Order: sequence, then structure tokens, then C-alpha cells
Amino acid sequence: MSPTPVRESTDLKDKVGREVLILVCALAFGLLAMPPLLWFAGRRALGPYADGGVEALAQNFFQGLEKGSFAFWVVGLAPYLIVLLMRALFGIVRGLPTPK
Repeated sequence: MSPTPVRESTDLKDKVGREVLILVCALAFGLLAMPPLLWFAGRRALGPYADGGVEALAQNFFQGLEKGSFAFWVVGLAPYLIVLLMRALFGIVRGLPTPK
């Protein structure tokens, strides 16, 4: 008997586990990869970062998270929010009637 793929599984434990994995990966990307990507894009578009290099931007980013700044949390949570938005859009499209 072959194992049931996670997407086809109806077990709540599998669905929660998959969702937690997606959340952790998205948060890791948002918190660890977004600051250097923002620094690189900002440097290309706007010039050097006023406080220094990518390390200074990362330090400022994590200080902003620590202080509870809404903008910094939006950047950190953006990858997961994009996943949720894409799921909602696909759900809406799937629910539309097909033309005949």
C-alpha cells in the first residue's frame, strides 16, 4: 500500500503540519531573506544605504520588529500573506462557473 500524498490526505494532522511548514518557511524567508533583498534593490534604485551596508539594514530591520513597527512586520509576514492571497484567488477562480 502506497502512502497517501499530503495534498490528497483528509487527515487534519497532515493539513495542520503542512500549513505549519508553509508558515515557517515563509516566515524564515520574510525575516532572513527579505532584508538583504530590500538592501540590494534599494541600493540599485536609490544608492547607498545611509546607515551602512546590509548588516546595518538587517540590524535596523530587527530593531523595528522588536519595537513592533507595523511596516517591518508587513515586510516580514509578506511571503505568507502572498501565499494566503494566492490561495484565495485560486479558490475564487475555481469556484467560477465554466463557460459553455
